[in-house]
Amino acid sequence: MVVVWDVSHAVRGGEVSILAKAHTDVDIHCMRIAEFDDSRLISCGNDNIRFWRIRHGSLRSCPVDLGRHGSVCFNDIVYGAKNPLSADPTVRKVYSCTNRGTVYQIDYQKIMLDKVIRLLPVGSRHDPVGKYGGTTPTEFGIKLNSLCVNESFCATGSDDGFLRLWPLDFSTVFLEAEHEGPLTAVNITSDGSYVLAGTQTGNLGILDTSARTYTTLMRSHTEKILAMSFDSTRRFLATVSVDQSIRVWDLDTLAQLFDFQAPGELPCAIAYHPRQQCFACGFMSGCVRVFHVGTTNLLAEHNQHPGQVTGLVFTPNGEFLHSAGALGALALYDAADDGFQLIRMLPNTVVMGGKFGPHVLSVSDDSLKLAFIGPSEYTVTVANARSLDEVLRVDISTITTDRSIVDSALHVCFAPSSLKQLLVVTSTSRLLKLDSQSGVLLSEVSNIHRGSCSSLAVSRDGKYLATAGDRVIKMWDYHMRLDLNFQVFIGHSDHIQQIAFTPDYLGLVSVGEAILLWDFQGRGRLPQMNGGREPQKSYIPELPDRSVRITPERPYSPPHAHPHTVMPRKSVPIPTRFEPPQFDISPIPADARDEERLPDEHDRVVQSDVHEYYSQRKALRSRFHKTLMNIDLLSRQNHQPED
Repeated sequence: MVVVWDVSHAVRGGEVSILAKAHTDVDIHCMRIAEFDDSRLISCGNDNIRFWRIRHGSLRSCPVDLGRHGSVCFNDIVYGAKNPLSADPTVRKVYSCTNRGTVYQIDYQKIMLDKVIRLLPVGSRHDPVGKYGGTTPTEFGIKLNSLCVNESFCATGSDDGFLRLWPLDFSTVFLEAEHEGPLTAVNITSDGSYVLAGTQTGNLGILDTSARTYTTLMRSHTEKILAMSFDSTRRFLATVSVDQSIRVWDLDTLAQLFDFQAPGELPCAIAYHPRQQCFACGFMSGCVRVFHVGTTNLLAEHNQHPGQVTGLVFTPNGEFLHSAGALGALALYDAADDGFQLIRMLPNTVVMGGKFGPHVLSVSDDSLKLAFIGPSEYTVTVANARSLDEVLRVDISTITTDRSIVDSALHVCFAPSSLKQLLVVTSTSRLLKLDSQSGVLLSEVSNIHRGSCSSLAVSRDGKYLATAGDRVIKMWDYHMRLDLNFQVFIGHSDHIQQIAFTPDYLGLVSVGEAILLWDFQGRGRLPQMNGGREPQKSYIPELPDRSVRITPERPYSPPHAHPHTVMPRKSVPIPTRFEPPQFDISPIPADARDEERLPDEHDRVVQSDVHEYYSQRKALRSRFHKTLMNIDLLSRQNHQPED
């Protein structure tokens, strides 16, 4: 079925509706929409090239008569440039390439095949059969996967890894660039200065046609990514994929630094050494290899695991390496030794099965404890990280009050040492917080995801918890004390295999069908908008504790501090919303309460000074009254009448 969708309103938040659809039994490999009329389309596939048009809500097609040239597989089809001698945009050619090295040129107006051109590489005529197949020189050719045409030339990408530029008559190759793998996509910029090329090996590069230089823009895995690990000393990321490659990336430039190939073997687990420039990699065959990043040399190889390696983890101090196998084996290696010698091997210790990687093992921040799922999926065991001696075992199936559900563990993860907690994610999407010393259940959160939770990670400050599942990432308040304890982030289109905080605590990386780097802003908080809901108490230490009643937004200053300062204000002054506190200094005589306060008098004085002050006032008042009485007496004597 071919369905045409109207996406013109999608950018503005509108709906995506169906314009037309049609049932067809022809094979379609590629379909293009015309730039001059979005109601016209062309398609190609196995033994067919068709022209399509949308009219009155219906989608109709017309095949191109290929005649005796029809028994071929068409891989790509494009519109040619408009004829400059005609004002009609439909006067142009259509080009389609095949897996036999031929290009079909079709007249768009007449819907007729003009000619078939067989492309020959430079120097191929000297050895046509040996390099490009076929039994005769007329049968060989380049398997073309993609092409693009502009007003001046045509670019083709082929299975032999060459990007070739041809004139429009395809007479010869005037520029070519060789790649590591088969080309799957080519495109030309509008001015024709650059040609973009994508390969089957996940590389994307650009060819400068004027300077004749080539630049690789990016590299990527071509299959699902199974596990990742960070270099704690540098911003490097190591990943393993189903494409049988081990790659090291630079998180700052997003460039691939190293590519380790393991032909015939599939890497499935990886752990970066916390202090050295090397990493350990586990394979489906059960082999554990240690590689040096700078020299790409193999430092050690162990084959103790009879089955798939499901978990690899170094202790944070870099002294030991632990590995877990899908058949239940747990191994301890000496990571301080150059040969990574095996110290201890315990069979039937870890849970069996490959679905538990890469979160089947976890080491505490102090490098003292190792937690793993096992011996069964219903138990979680804590062991000594230096000797693998069992310290604690917790039965997950009976630890909760709900006995109607038989639950099993999927992932384990140690919280920061300051919290002394062990996190367990169960098969029913429950998050259990256990005391890492006693195994007591501290809290339980149900339905953290609708489906299964595929990964979890804890920030090093113990404030945030990240979980992955349902193709989304949830960022949680670790203590779960808010009304809404998580935020949802959408970006993956497929299953998320693993998530982890970057060592510098500035980002979060998630892997699955691709590597996604998220900018983590948990160390700060955006200003609260007016009318927004704010929690009663903040659990971020950078903000003041609102459970303590302090004058809002006013810094504390000593009573006798100078009112002026040379430092500018950090924020606009905010009026006080609370009445200033009243201090009861000492009992004051009733006759002194109505006295007028001196302008230079301070509020805080010693009790003895208060009494001394009012005693002096009383003495002065008495002297003043006596003086007035004497003056009054003298006045009366002076004004007595004479006899």
